[in-house]
Formats: sequence, C-alpha cells, structure tokens
Amino acid sequence: MQKKNKQIQRNIRDVIKENEDAMARTIRLAEECNDIGDSTLAKLACDREKLRNVDKDLDFINDSLKRAEYHLTSLEVTAFLSAACFCSLFLLR
Repeated sequence: MQKKNKQIQRNIRDVIKENEDAMARTIRLAEECNDIGDSTLAKLACDREKLRNVDKDLDFINDSLKRAEYHLTSLEVTAFLSAACFCSLFLLR
C-alpha cells in the first residue's frame, strides 16, 4: 500500500512538472509572439511613413506635369502664332 502511495505521489509530481514545463513553454511562446507583433508594428509604421512620402512625391510630380503641359500648350500657341505671322508676311509681299 505504501509503495502504491509513493508511486501515485511520484506520478502526481511528474504531472505537475510536465504542466509547469508546458506553462513555461507557453509563456515563452507568448512573449516571442509579442516581440514579433512589436517588430511588425514598427515595420508597418516605417512603411506607412514611406507611403506618405511616395504620395507627396506623386503629388509633386502631378503638379509638375500639369505645369509642363501648360507651358507646352503655351509654346504650341506661340509657335502657331509665329508661324501664322511668318506666313502672312510672305503672303503680303
């Protein structure tokens, strides 16, 4: 009987030890997940800032293209008027 009690106590200690080990592994994995989450959030914040800069750059490019288009249109009009004046000078002579 005493031998059986010692075996039961040993089994209980083994189960408690296994549970403690499992709990320690679970806590370690949870901490690793937390670290991964923190790292991911930091990278996302960095990427968000890069995207904001890209958006600003695209706005600048768009504005530059609009100005260039305006100037090209002005040059076309000027070139057309110059050509018209040049042709009229020859026609009037």
